[in-house]
Amino acid sequence: MASKIFGAENSTGAAQEQAIFLCRSYFVHRGLKVEDNMWHSSEAAPVIVAEDDGETVLIDVRAAEAEGSEAVPELHISEHDIRTMRRACLSYLLDHEDTDSIRHDVCAVSIVGKNHARIRHLVAVCRWDGTC
Repeated sequence: MASKIFGAENSTGAAQEQAIFLCRSYFVHRGLKVEDNMWHSSEAAPVIVAEDDGETVLIDVRAAEAEGSEAVPELHISEHDIRTMRRACLSYLLDHEDTDSIRHDVCAVSIVGKNHARIRHLVAVCRWDGTC
């Protein structure tokens, strides 16, 4: 069975919804404070917003589904992806003037069965100060 990849263009798919739920649980378990609602901007797909030791974190969730497989969504971060993440960070800062620092993470979730998933988390792909 070929894997199905879900991302920004298919953000309403069942696998994407499950991946978002799993990511929220993962980040809460790691001690981050996760906001209830996704943040939307014209710059990027909806993202999870969390706080990690006083730093705001925007988290892009990528999902793949392949029953019985070990498929993981591609974590290749292109120059276009980095520019989009940088614009999303700056857009968030404009909307939230009380934010001191911000980073953009990517979380890849592979749903490989009814009760099995794998998560890969790339930390600080982009930061508001321009270090990408």
